[in-house]
Amino acid sequence: MEDYLVLWVRLSSLFVEQKLIPEIERNCEKYGVFSQAACKVFQENKWAENSMYFHHQYAEKDIPMGQEYEAIAYSKGGKIQPDSIQKCHSKVLCVFTAFRTQPSDYAMRGHHELSLIQFEKEIPPMVKELVEIMEWESMDLTEQSYVYLGSEAGLRKLVHKQEMMDRIMKMEQYLDEVSEVWNHCPEEVSKNADLQKKVRELTQYLDGGQWLQDYEADERGELPVDLKRGVLSQDVLYNLLCEMEEAGRSEQSITVKEVDKTYFEIYDKIPMRVEVNSEYKIKRLDNGLGGLVFEECPVEPYVKDFGKYECATTYEEQFDISTWRFYMAFDGETAIGAATVAGPTRGMNMLYGREDACVLWDIRVADGYKYRGIGQSLFDMVVDGAKKDGYRQMVIECQNNNVPACHFYHKQGAVLCKVDMHAYYMEPEVRDEVQLVWYLDI
Repeated sequence: MEDYLVLWVRLSSLFVEQKLIPEIERNCEKYGVFSQAACKVFQENKWAENSMYFHHQYAEKDIPMGQEYEAIAYSKGGKIQPDSIQKCHSKVLCVFTAFRTQPSDYAMRGHHELSLIQFEKEIPPMVKELVEIMEWESMDLTEQSYVYLGSEAGLRKLVHKQEMMDRIMKMEQYLDEVSEVWNHCPEEVSKNADLQKKVRELTQYLDGGQWLQDYEADERGELPVDLKRGVLSQDVLYNLLCEMEEAGRSEQSITVKEVDKTYFEIYDKIPMRVEVNSEYKIKRLDNGLGGLVFEECPVEPYVKDFGKYECATTYEEQFDISTWRFYMAFDGETAIGAATVAGPTRGMNMLYGREDACVLWDIRVADGYKYRGIGQSLFDMVVDGAKKDGYRQMVIECQNNNVPACHFYHKQGAVLCKVDMHAYYMEPEVRDEVQLVWYLDI
């Protein structure tokens, strides 16, 4: 359990001087000293420089007198503001009992009490944002701003936990809403843009690695017991999404077929955009000899447009495409998805001269049709075609910022065989991206 202290309100210096300190001294005289050591510290430090008296929140563990903290953070609306976390050394000079207020050796777990905190330098500005009290009075502090003291790592862990809980509650709400409509009127889900957006987010949640992180945190007992968490039951979410994907695949208007180069202009009109919400950070252990560690990390969301790198209409200008195959998906007459498979080709270096392998050169699905099984249908047709052409393996390239693609290829049984952190070094726009190359036995 992390050591941290939550400061609710600060006591005005006038209140401390005229009421709190006299009350403490009267209680010590009237009821006897609770702790001689604590009383001595109090007398020596009651007006210490850069110190302030606080009413703090219920402690999750005993907080001893002399406890030190290295960082500080500001909390608003019950949530720590991540950007507010900063280095700030502080020390609990003394704590005081809530009943018959007087100095104590420690703040008891489960109690809200008073504390005298000294800051190494000046009193931080965020502390001055706390509500200041001048009288003992009953206050509703649920919507107030608080200040957290703790370790920098511990405070960031708290931020991570609150983000995780927010995410679970959001996904739980989405699951309830989508399930309710799906169970009573399935066709409405595909017609309703808002529900489709929620289905996409649920799918990304399950396939993108965040679901697994939340599930494992729950298994470790890190979530409150009263948190509604049906979405963390994999069978419930997985089965719902599978049902919807299967239904989407069976829609009569959706067709997938092999095409030729006469379709290239239509092919290029299909968007190839990816919503990037996270990316893999890759850490070398022992300069790589100890292996690689992949950590999925959230990033500021953005959209990457792969379409500007891939234009079917220019393929013949670059390569002999006589060994290539092209596939497209249609909703009626509208092109909604496409894929290209490249066989051994002069000037295309991904096969290293092999004649028994092919490359998944491109696969895309239009924005409004994602997460409806269309990508899977295209991929299945690609693999069937590669088998008929006698290939034993398919090589697939993606990048560390295309996490959904990584999970999709992994689900197909592909194995990650190459990680090149400098593959795009000569391309400034994507220099920081990492090339990931997968191999699929077919």
